[in-house]
Amino acid sequence: MGDWEGFRRAAAAASSPMARYFVTDGLPQHSADEIPQHLKEYDPEWARAFWEGTVGLNCPHERMLTQVRTPVLLTHHMRGIAPETGDRLGALSDEQAAQARLLMESAGVKVGYESVPDASHTMHQSDPARYVRIFTRWAATLPE
Repeated sequence: MGDWEGFRRAAAAASSPMARYFVTDGLPQHSADEIPQHLKEYDPEWARAFWEGTVGLNCPHERMLTQVRTPVLLTHHMRGIAPETGDRLGALSDEQAAQARLLMESAGVKVGYESVPDASHTMHQSDPARYVRIFTRWAATLPE
């Protein structure tokens, strides 16, 4: 924490594409020399919980997703598998996205799905015009 230059050097040298990605997260509005806002106040314990798989320990996603009662748009951004390690890259694999959709649809919910594998994790921020186009197209399919 507090060592942006050290973070940039370590990320650039990392074998993980995800580590390199988080240096800028594809955000054009900030310089690589400037710490992006989403990292200025980042909680390393939050990251640890994701890395260790404990983030959802007391929050069963299957139960939550089967209780959704409103239409959902799932925009599925950058994802993949790191060839060196087999680790998943991105927030949601194709299989997880399919399972989430299946669970919500089983509850009778309309689920829109947009695959945008070239979009950054924060597409809403890095490419707001694209996100608005996707969202507007989906919103037009909803009943009045």
